[in-house]
Amino acid sequence: MNLNSIKKWLRDKDKKAEENLYIRVLLWAHEKQETGFTWESLTRHFSLDALQESWIRNIFLTTNYQDRKFFAHLRTDDSVNPNQYYYSLNEKGITAAINYKSLAHAEKTSSLAIWFAVFSILLTAIGIFFQIKQTRLTEIQAIPEQINQA
Repeated sequence: MNLNSIKKWLRDKDKKAEENLYIRVLLWAHEKQETGFTWESLTRHFSLDALQESWIRNIFLTTNYQDRKFFAHLRTDDSVNPNQYYYSLNEKGITAAINYKSLAHAEKTSSLAIWFAVFSILLTAIGIFFQIKQTRLTEIQAIPEQINQA
């Protein structure tokens, strides 16, 4: 297992995590935070079928203030007919996106830390091996002196 295969494995692992529709929608909405987005742009961007759209609507869209989900109404564009409703992440959605990004960063950092630890253990093992060899050589060199003293 060389360094390039390890990097590829980590990249593939990251891609698999990104493939989750929930995470992809959450991060996409986080990128659109200032401008907001229409529901149509969301369904077009992710090519959602009716079942997926219904699922996203149930999971993300806030319909009343007692049941706050991740998307909240941002503004209405009255210049078009029919009116366009723009949504953005509310505080709960922003927190979820930031937590996911922090978790992803922590996973990458911990993977790097593990590789440094493995490398350090390997170097320690090599050092111990050479120390044992050096000790044996010193013992072998001391044998003729012990024989001469006897």
